[in-house]
Amino acid sequence: MMPSGTSITIAVIYDSGNTAHYPSGALQIDGSTSWGSVRWAGGTAPVADDAKANSSSVLTYSILKTGANAYRVLGTFTSFKS
Repeated sequence: MMPSGTSITIAVIYDSGNTAHYPSGALQIDGSTSWGSVRWAGGTAPVADDAKANSSSVLTYSILKTGANAYRVLGTFTSFKS
């Protein structure tokens, strides 16, 4: 459990083969689903066209706990084509 006023940044780097992959679904923090509250760089959540086959992608979340079950979540998704 994160104490209020603390933050953490998580980066996930993954490689895609012939099929591109992108984040979708739910993000849970301290047992609460927070996917809909992510503030994405560029203003919109990643979609399938943002991912590239045969590439490396980086998904980053910066999470600040602002109170009891309250978070500010900033997300980025970047695909790097070789």
